[in-house]
Amino acid sequence: AALLFQRRVFALQLEREREATDSGSATGVVVADRGLGDNFGYLRLCGIPPFPELEAARPLIAARYAVVLFLAQHPNYSPAGHRH
Repeated sequence: AALLFQRRVFALQLEREREATDSGSATGVVVADRGLGDNFGYLRLCGIPPFPELEAARPLIAARYAVVLFLAQHPNYSPAGHRH
C-alpha cells in the first residue's frame, strides 16, 4: 500500500512540477513545499527501496533542485489530524 501510494505521489509531483516549469515565471524560480526527492525519504522511512521510475528520475531531481530550504517550525504549529 505504501509503495503504491508513493508511486502515485511521485507521478503527481512529476506532472505538477512539469506544469510549473512549463508555465514559466519571471525569475525562472518555482517554489514547492514538497519535491520529487522527498520520495526517497518517505520510502526509506517505510523500509522500501526506491522504485525504478524514481531511480530513473535521480538525474532530473539532481539537476532541477539548485537550492533546498529548511525553515524553522512556526511556534504555533499544530499537525494536521491526518498526520498524527
